[in-house]
Amino acid sequence: MIHPLQHLQIMISWNKIIVLLICGLGLNSAIQAQTVHYYQLIKTKVNGIVSTQNNGGQFICIYDDFCFDCDKNGKGVDNGQLHLKNKGEYITYFGESYFGKNSYYKFNQSFSNLNIITPEGDIYAYKRVAPPSNVKTCSLIKRQRNSPSSIIETPTLSEPTQININTNSINDANNTSRQKTKVRKNCAYCSGKGERIQHESVSTFGLDGPRVHCNICNQSWSYGTVHAHHRCNHCNGTGYYEYEY
Repeated sequence: MIHPLQHLQIMISWNKIIVLLICGLGLNSAIQAQTVHYYQLIKTKVNGIVSTQNNGGQFICIYDDFCFDCDKNGKGVDNGQLHLKNKGEYITYFGESYFGKNSYYKFNQSFSNLNIITPEGDIYAYKRVAPPSNVKTCSLIKRQRNSPSSIIETPTLSEPTQININTNSINDANNTSRQKTKVRKNCAYCSGKGERIQHESVSTFGLDGPRVHCNICNQSWSYGTVHAHHRCNHCNGTGYYEYEY
């Protein structure tokens, strides 16, 4: 039989444990608490052409380790999710967004400016502002595109060799004298090889013939095989492309 004093001591110990657990859960929730900001599009550089005639904006839900496009309440809009890649002068997230599976979200330290860098190297510059009262969600949402065929699967790209974008400079529409940065990226369509290999089999209708030999790769295949090397039209055979910003 437990003495009443011992019973009281056990109850006090359990109460302490419960309080510690609640405090721990509260601390963890605070650390992982979400932050929702609205960013207005102010400048773009698409296919090398800079434009400040833009409108629209995105709500973005930001955690320590990942972020994603959302509505004003922090609910995701199914554009994908980006994970923290590095944290230094700029806080960079990498992953899937409205623009494709290999997108960069690059914030400055105060999260007041954002550069979205698409897999193709285009840049969308945003500035954090108070959301308009009539805006409930993002301007760019994948599922709101006209048809499923318009959602293009983005080819896998290697990470740019240099992506040191000055967020403040690109957001300043009047700054035309800043030094440009050149970026070289492997061509996604030929994986940096500069060529596209055609290799397929066609019907021989039971006929037999000589094997097909390729002098470029020094291999041979059975009769009825179409094998050819074509220059990549996307990079003109260089295996890469460059752009400046």
